[in-house]
Parts: sequence; C-alpha cells; structure tokens
Amino acid sequence: MWLLFVVFFSFGAIFGSFACCQAERMFLKSEGKELGRRSQCLCCGHKLEWFELVPILSWIFLRGACRKCKNKIGKMELFSEIVMGVIFSLILWFVLKQAGLFGLIGGVKTVEGISAGGAADILGVRDELALKLLCNPVVILRLVILLSSAVLFWILFVHDFKWQSLPSWILYVLIFLGIAYFVLNEMTSLGFMQEGGVSGVTKMVGKLAFSQQITFLKRDLAGLFGGLLILPGLYFVLYRFS
Repeated sequence: MWLLFVVFFSFGAIFGSFACCQAERMFLKSEGKELGRRSQCLCCGHKLEWFELVPILSWIFLRGACRKCKNKIGKMELFSEIVMGVIFSLILWFVLKQAGLFGLIGGVKTVEGISAGGAADILGVRDELALKLLCNPVVILRLVILLSSAVLFWILFVHDFKWQSLPSWILYVLIFLGIAYFVLNEMTSLGFMQEGGVSGVTKMVGKLAFSQQITFLKRDLAGLFGGLLILPGLYFVLYRFS
C-alpha cells in the first residue's frame, strides 16, 4: 500500500507546481500580461526544459535558481510541491480510512471468510481491497472532488500570500465542489450508489444501520446550511482585509 502513497505524493507535488504556476498566470493576466504556453523564467525568459520541471528534485539540483541567469526562483515553489504532496497523501489516507481498511490488521476484523490471523495475510487483503476501492467510479469521483478542491484552495493560498487578493470565481467553484461531495457522500452512505464494486467492498468492511445514517444525514445537513451561512461572512472578511 505504501506504493499508492508514493504515487499520490508524486501527483501532489506535480499539482503543487501547477498551482503556483496558475496563481502566477492569473496575477499576470490581471495586470494585462500573459505567460507563454511553456513555463519560463520570469527574469530572463528562458524556456524551461523537462528536466527543470521535475517537482522538488529540479529545485534542489538547480539550488533554487534559474539555470541560465542564476536568479533565485523562490522557496514558495518548493514549499508548494512538498505540501501538496503531503495533502494528496492525506486525502488518500482519509478515503481508505473512511472505507475501514486501516482497521483490517492484526485480528481486529475478519473479511468475508478470510481469517484475520496473520498480519501479513491481512495486509495482503487490505492492499487488494484498496485497489478494488480505487477502481470504483464513485470512489474515483470522490477523490477527484477532494483533490481538485485541494488544488484550488492552494491556488487561493499562493495568490493571497503573494499579492493579497482572492480570485472570487475559485471560491464559487469550491462551494459547488463542497455541495457535490456532500451529496455524493450521503447518497453512498444511504445505499443509493451501492451497486457493483462499492457494494462488494462495503460488505467486506461493514456499514452502519439505516437509522444511524438518517441521524448523520440530519447532522450533515445542519452543518452544510451552517457552512453556507458562514461562507459569505468569511469571504467578506477575507476580501476586506486582503
């Protein structure tokens, strides 16, 4: 399973670099300027080669400077790549934990006819379940929403950190993604999308009773509407003091 976390960390680092680049492009566009299609040094205009675009490693090997003009690139790029790698890994951990896979170890649980006696066997079952889970369309959609939200949040952070402004359209997209994730999560929990691979995995790791899900639904609805009431005020505060 560790290989999955390495893959997600790598993708997170790539999207961390992408987030910094997009924040820069958005700012330049607001100033009436535009970057070309290819990434380039903002000081000398040097077009970056592929080996200069490898997340984290390129920054380290180039010592945080342009290969041509030697001007400093800045530490925000490296910071973004590392943080987004960690965030992507945490999102993967959250999705797998939500499915109950991290409980399948050391005889704590038993999976449909498979004895939970040996830790090695249980880890093998857990890895198999993780792969099945990540091949399911509903889980893929859930991951896409969470990962997309993380990237958009990071673009907002970089843009605000560097230029003290917040692009409002990203906030609207994030609100939409939050509602979409809430609806998808509740439909899955209540069994409306438990066909195929989801039902197989769910039966293996167990599910809560329907009445308990209704209680959770009421709680989540209250949280959703409370968040929708708070968001405009939060946006005003951020806009006022940015």
